[in-house]
Amino acid sequence: MKKITLTIFIIVLSIVSSKAQTDTIPEKDIFDYTLEELMKLEVNITSVAKSSNILDAPGIVTVVNEDEIRNSGARDLIDILRLVPGFSFASDVEGQLGIVNRGNWAHEGKILLMIDGQMLNELSYSTAVVGNHIPVENIHSIEIIRGPGSAIYGGNAEMSVINIITKSGSQINGISGGISHSTTANEALFRESAYLSIGKKIKDFEFSIFGKTQQGFRSDRDYTDLDGDSYNMLENTRNPTTFNMNIKYKGLEIRGIYDDYQTRTRDFDGSNLLNAYKMDFKSYLGEINYKIKINDKLSIIPKLNYKQDQPWYSPEEALEGELEEYYPFDRTVSRYSGSLVLYYVFDKNIDFAFGYNYNYDIAEDNTEDADNVFWNGNKEISYQTHAGYFQSNLNNRFFNTTIGMRYEKHNQYGGAFVPRIAIVKKVNKLNFKVLYNRAFRTPGIENIDLNFYLYPEVTKPVIVPEITNFYNAEIGYQLNSNIYVSTNIFRIDLEKTIVYSITEDGNEGYDNVGSTGSQGFEFQLKSKFKSFSFNANYSYYTTKGINQIEDYAVTGNEHLFLAAPQHKATLLSTVKLTKKIKVTFSSIFYSKRYAYNTYNETDDDIILSEEKPLVFANIFFSYDNLFIKGLNLGAGVYNIFDAQYSFSQAYNGWHSSIPGKSTEYIVRLNYNLKK
Repeated sequence: MKKITLTIFIIVLSIVSSKAQTDTIPEKDIFDYTLEELMKLEVNITSVAKSSNILDAPGIVTVVNEDEIRNSGARDLIDILRLVPGFSFASDVEGQLGIVNRGNWAHEGKILLMIDGQMLNELSYSTAVVGNHIPVENIHSIEIIRGPGSAIYGGNAEMSVINIITKSGSQINGISGGISHSTTANEALFRESAYLSIGKKIKDFEFSIFGKTQQGFRSDRDYTDLDGDSYNMLENTRNPTTFNMNIKYKGLEIRGIYDDYQTRTRDFDGSNLLNAYKMDFKSYLGEINYKIKINDKLSIIPKLNYKQDQPWYSPEEALEGELEEYYPFDRTVSRYSGSLVLYYVFDKNIDFAFGYNYNYDIAEDNTEDADNVFWNGNKEISYQTHAGYFQSNLNNRFFNTTIGMRYEKHNQYGGAFVPRIAIVKKVNKLNFKVLYNRAFRTPGIENIDLNFYLYPEVTKPVIVPEITNFYNAEIGYQLNSNIYVSTNIFRIDLEKTIVYSITEDGNEGYDNVGSTGSQGFEFQLKSKFKSFSFNANYSYYTTKGINQIEDYAVTGNEHLFLAAPQHKATLLSTVKLTKKIKVTFSSIFYSKRYAYNTYNETDDDIILSEEKPLVFANIFFSYDNLFIKGLNLGAGVYNIFDAQYSFSQAYNGWHSSIPGKSTEYIVRLNYNLKK
């Protein structure tokens, strides 16, 4: 890693010292936009083929732009999403972290995470692992639906959709490279990375190439399992490598993504292992799409996708005396997809889109163990999915209406039908939205497989899609040219919830076990001045009268889910001190949370413990055009007050909380040569 870092740093320095000077395209930062202009930036995530601004979008949408990410000093996707209403994080098994959405454990198949429209959720369990994973340097913006997107995106968009949009060739417009280094109170070298991007647009041809390698650790604190055994989390490493390539020519676009999230972990399903074993998530993604404009009214968009995952990859043999539960896992899942969208604009007030999507999934067990087979008794299994969907936008002088629906049929677990309706209206400075979405979560390949072993009497898996009904209303008001406020109320009802279960006979696997969900509200304030911006939000949820799943519940408090703070408040403020220097302060407040962290040997049970409220406070300085144009320096401190945060398990899985990092000091240097 050090050799790679040094090599890229030399490249950057050689570029800096070169005499080749070219005219650059003037760039805007966030302070060059008015608040009204920011609210009118177009988003594409809520519709099949039509863009709209945040206020008119038929969904509750948050957009995080490149400047906000860079100014905040965000280290990874966790830092970014912590600032978004309703999002927090919890731990899964084997040292991995996942997303909590409005109190609900959403890591496994309930949130769709995409990069440039391609799904990052792995295909075995449908998880989307986070933590020192997605590179922030190549992000142009992140569009987030804070609500379901199944009518458009299918069965992994049950609660929310996150689309990370990377920089295009025209936005890179040359060469950019950089390095970063961080230390903590307990470790001299905690995290380091290096990246390089190249991009350009020449008439109708545009290309971009981005690559990054990094290494880091899960934490620098000690982890203690339920038995009281401890080890330092520096044994748990996180070393991802990413490559993203894009080519555009007129209506044709080709993209390829390589994502290799290499980790080592010692905490297992509840007890510590003797060794920190390899646990990797590797993905190859490819897409070809072509927008055919038949005339001014009709467009057709065919698309081909390929995705191959090797998730939860742990090939190492167990050491002598290791836990019996640990064993090598090596399975590959491939998906071949084809889709077609027909988009027709009747007039400026009416448009509609029809879409069809086909998936062919094939999973293979790569181990030599003859007993490691799928439920069909073979080392290989395949599935097919057909889906059709429709969306229409109808606008009139009273309000704008979006109507959509999707029907998806899987050859193993059957079908799911989900409608959606959104009513949106803007009157002068006031806007409101009323939304209803029915959504679903499709079982992943391993969910299907493990369901079969729950019931010895069945001849095939009996698991079916999880269903959600989502109700949401939002109202917003622009107080003046500098301040906008909004609030929304929501209710989420999940039925046939897919949960890892144990039968009375002691069989373990995934099953549809009952109902859960949450309701609550969120408040946001956005302010933007000439040299100062201030954004704040507050989130609240309760699960009283909704959750019926014991593994998610907090005994004695029916309002809360495990691991999820009921109250969350965030603040992000940037001050432009000079033309070159900015300082950003951010903070996140979490109310008390509950977790199972202690084992009671007498009762042979685990004990619920309370984790106290805390505040993350962070500060980051950026200096643009240091010495020469294009050379930028950033430095900051994360977790200034060394809050003792832990990632607790969001379900009763007999796994102690994973400690977060101590105070982290970070320095970044990058150079952008625009041509």
